[in-house]
Amino acid sequence: MSQVQDKLFPGVRTRKCQAFAAETGVMVWNSYRPADREWFVDFGDFLFMTLKRGAVQPFHYHKKGTDTMAVISGSAHIVLYDMREDSPSKGQVQVIPLSPQGSEVTFLQVPPLVAHGFQGVSELAVLVDLASLEEQATTDFFFNEPGSVPYEFK
Repeated sequence: MSQVQDKLFPGVRTRKCQAFAAETGVMVWNSYRPADREWFVDFGDFLFMTLKRGAVQPFHYHKKGTDTMAVISGSAHIVLYDMREDSPSKGQVQVIPLSPQGSEVTFLQVPPLVAHGFQGVSELAVLVDLASLEEQATTDFFFNEPGSVPYEFK
């Protein structure tokens, strides 16, 4: 018979991560090192967030970092705005609905200078975001000025 114990087995440990809770949902982050460097660009932060239905995380972008994200429960719209000078889609907006399909989860990779915002579609969406650089949470994180992206969340 198993019992709940106060002391963990040797080698088993826990780590509390900094979290921010708001009326839109919760965001938590921690660092990681990717094993699959072909897909996950480099070292970065693992961000976990929840979004309530209709809640929005505003448009932001990175000058150097790449975000790799997925919705692992519920559904959300990821809205992209291409700010790259040399891109054939410069100035265009794209809305990408993400939600798990059975046992399959789709990852979306967003390169530098493509602004992105999120909106919860289901009652509660759970997203993960794998940032390629430590600086993406500090010196490589830029909010878009209100009205600078030609898209309005509804």
